[in-house]
Amino acid sequence: MDNNPERSCVICRKKGLKKDFLRFVVKDQKAELDMEKNKTGRGFYICSDKCWEEGLKKERKVRFGSDARKARTVGIPGREKNNKFQITNNNFQN
Repeated sequence: MDNNPERSCVICRKKGLKKDFLRFVVKDQKAELDMEKNKTGRGFYICSDKCWEEGLKKERKVRFGSDARKARTVGIPGREKNNKFQITNNNFQN
């Protein structure tokens, strides 16, 4: 079993280690930030503050499901004022 799972950013498609990305989980058709990366449910990853801003600016949507008839689409959640994240020692710091 791989102890360093790889994930892709839904904005820029950059690949990297799971621990280096922000995770969002979808609950009740809404996405929310999962800082602890342990909430249950379908999730997606964003690699940086810059990509998060770009996703909001372009009103990007994330689609879940392989069957086009049953797929769900959610928007990237907004950010609270002064809510910035930086990568420090491979972890996001608030």
